[in-house]
Amino acid sequence: MKRLNILISAYACNPYKGSENQVGWNIVYRLSKIHNLTVITEYSNKKNIDIFFNKKKSKIKFHFVKRKRCSFIEKLWPPSYYWTYKTWQKKAFKITTEIDLKKIDLCHQLNMIGLREPGYLWKLNIPFIYGPVGGLSFYSKKLMFNSGLNIFIYSFFYNLIRFFDIKLNIRSKLALKKAGNFILAANSVTQKNLNRYFQVKSKLFIPVASEKRIDFNKKNKRLNKQINLFWGGLHIPRKSLNIGLDALSKLPKNIDWKLHITGKGKMTSKWKQISIKKNIDKKCNFYGYLKNKEDLSKIMRKCDIHLFTSIKEDTPAIIMETMTLGLPTICFDLYGAKDLVNNKRGIKIIPSTHNEKNIINLKNAILRLIKSDKKRHLLANNCLTFAKHNSWDKRITQLNLYYQKLNER
Repeated sequence: MKRLNILISAYACNPYKGSENQVGWNIVYRLSKIHNLTVITEYSNKKNIDIFFNKKKSKIKFHFVKRKRCSFIEKLWPPSYYWTYKTWQKKAFKITTEIDLKKIDLCHQLNMIGLREPGYLWKLNIPFIYGPVGGLSFYSKKLMFNSGLNIFIYSFFYNLIRFFDIKLNIRSKLALKKAGNFILAANSVTQKNLNRYFQVKSKLFIPVASEKRIDFNKKNKRLNKQINLFWGGLHIPRKSLNIGLDALSKLPKNIDWKLHITGKGKMTSKWKQISIKKNIDKKCNFYGYLKNKEDLSKIMRKCDIHLFTSIKEDTPAIIMETMTLGLPTICFDLYGAKDLVNNKRGIKIIPSTHNEKNIINLKNAILRLIKSDKKRHLLANNCLTFAKHNSWDKRITQLNLYYQKLNER
């Protein structure tokens, strides 16, 4: 295996943050053990990266590029996020003039994963790999009409903007053309749509994986009769915790359950009000945002079921985190979740145009796992096995194979 010199653009790359930052870090840090990396990332990651290496010399050569955000405008019009992100990508591309590109074997546009902003590395006269690409999926028509006015308006304009992106975004098309056979799709929906809208074939590369050693000594019996459910993520409309709260409120009164909710956001107050209105507030524990990942793990470890209610998620990293701890997931059969969850590791619910039906189906799925310890424990063990066979080391082996083939081309 040849040790390559690789230039990577990873806007989100932080050892102590979750979501895309964790994806970027896991890929970059593990790759640095087998390749020589030059990484362009956002300046705010510098502090945590320095802390991680603790004054030791890093094998990775980082270039930190600062981004100027317009938070007020983003609150009024969320898509304006891409205006300043595009500016950051231009600044990142200028950094390449400081790099001896003659020594670079290939370059990789790693993240953020959205197809809408492909960066500019594809312009370099160097072999180029692009992805994992996401952001090529639309809000489901079955759900956008019955998840509240806010999500309807947002999803309607999201789908409209996404359609025009597909038709008019020239840079994305040029980036895809340059990558050729080395386009990585973040999920099967994106893979299908890349072929449908751009007539390109891509390789499925799910950018979530297990980080820790899998513990198969998970207890198979609850210490008490109470069933504990976990829900985690940003408190924003598309995460749709309200559907889960509605479903839980319909469970038989004799069932002893507790919902552990982590994260925060603009919907926190509204969701708390829903729990009060549904008279289940004493059964719902809102922890807020947890800075320490171990605190989050402690909460998940005492739970029996993972409730994932998001109606739009390209790369649901939280599902892999819960699987690593043996928690079966109940989710909608949509986007990134459908690639991780099947009937051996959880329950997938087919979305309905009728919101009440979605709520009832979700309630029935929860009830099914509550009533059958045997079923739940079987799913839990399958989750652990899946996590074991989907480690970050195996993802890196897969990615390295693509690097070697691209270098030989």
